[in-house]
Amino acid sequence: MKEGKHILEARVLVEEKDILLRIQDTCKLFNVTEKYEEIRKQEARSGNALNLILANSFADNLRYLSTLNLNNVIITVKKQ
Repeated sequence: MKEGKHILEARVLVEEKDILLRIQDTCKLFNVTEKYEEIRKQEARSGNALNLILANSFADNLRYLSTLNLNNVIITVKKQ
């Protein structure tokens, strides 16, 4: 992979009671669930963390996994 190039992949899985969105990327490893509160407080005013704040507001569960040097964010939303 060329320097500065990253891969981003998003998948949606619809289960009986849940909808799961998995976002996987090759960017620098970064656990959003550990840093969420810190980011929200520091970045909310500038709008830089808007995507993370929005995702966390509608998610029933937000998980982070690092596998094979990939970031994996799994957002679970309960079906109504």
